[in-house]
Parts: sequence; C-alpha cells; structure tokens
Amino acid sequence: SNSNTANVLFGAVDTNKYSGQLVVLPIINTLASKGYKTAIELDVTLNSVTLVNGKSKTQATIGNGAAPALLDTGTTLTYVPQNVLTSILAQIPAQFSQSGGYYMMTCSNANDYYIAFDFQGQVIDVPLSSFLVPLTTTSGSTSSYCMVGLQSSGDTSFTLGDSFLRNIYMVADLENLQIGLAPAAQNTAENIVVMSTGIPNAVTPAASSVW
Repeated sequence: SNSNTANVLFGAVDTNKYSGQLVVLPIINTLASKGYKTAIELDVTLNSVTLVNGKSKTQATIGNGAAPALLDTGTTLTYVPQNVLTSILAQIPAQFSQSGGYYMMTCSNANDYYIAFDFQGQVIDVPLSSFLVPLTTTSGSTSSYCMVGLQSSGDTSFTLGDSFLRNIYMVADLENLQIGLAPAAQNTAENIVVMSTGIPNAVTPAASSVW
C-alpha cells in the first residue's frame, strides 16, 4: 500500500507479487434477482471483518456471516454496511467534523490498528491507515488530521475500492468465474506463470460458506 506504482498482467500470474497462498474464490452472482444468469461484477463472499489493535493486542469482530463484497477498481474509497461502520468508528479515536461532514482523526493514531477481512478463510490484513485520506489546512499545507475514508454502503453489501485493493494481489479468471486473492508483496523480481486452465499455484478456500 506504500508503493507509488502497480502492475496489470494479462493472461498470467506473477507469483513474486504476493505473499502466502493465492486462494481461489468463486465469483458470486449478486444480480441474479434482476435476471442476470451469470455474474457481471467481481463479487466474492466476505465472511467476517475484525478490527485489531496491534499495540494492545485486542480485537473485535464487527461483522460476520456471509456478505457480498465487490472488488471495484473504479471506486476510490471503501463502503461497508452502516452497522459495521458504526462499530469501527466507535473503537478508533475518530471524531465527527460538523464543518466537513465526515469523521476525522489524527493520522498517526491509525498506526496501531488494522482491519482483518476474512474471505472464506483467506484473511487479508489491511492497515487502518490505508483507509485514511490526508487533509490540508486552509493555508494549503498537509494537516496532521485525516478523513476516515470508510463510508456506509446503505445496505448489507461491501464495495472494496482502491483503498483496500492496493493491499492485495488479485487475479480475475473470467472464464471460470473465479477470483484469486492474496496479500500483496513488494518484490521487484518477477516470476511469470501463464494461465491456461485456471489460476496457477492457487488453492481452494478453507471455508465453504458462500453468500
């Protein structure tokens, strides 16, 4: 998430760009009720969201079950159900800005926190700082305060935008309607494996609870 560059690779996987195992998740059809026979969005199942304080070693699961999560490169921020958002804001040192209409916090206070996203057993840890948007002062200089870039989705779904996606390695297998997910790794070396019958070097998820 601290990198200034990224890569897009077509028809292959770079195994040096992720850490741990690349887990294959089924793309779910969230628009079936609207008449779509196959999925037209990159939605996967998200089973739990846990806020962790790495300094005090405390954690709180603030959402669990099975919810659709859209992996959307066209969205900058991340959108979560209102109850999940309320729980997160209650447990971090954030305050509502009446003038700005958003929650804000001292940027450095986010360093102790991360959010664990559990996709059918594949847990991706994302620093809370990834969801913060730096603010500027009236003079144009960088403020010590940041806006909390988590917003309400207005329903029970999640939209995981760039603030989440920059922390992961994602492979979209549209032929087999699968998504491969793993934590991103900053590695300049390459190890390119061509995709042929599916996502190479990927494993099935540990849990079968699908939305």
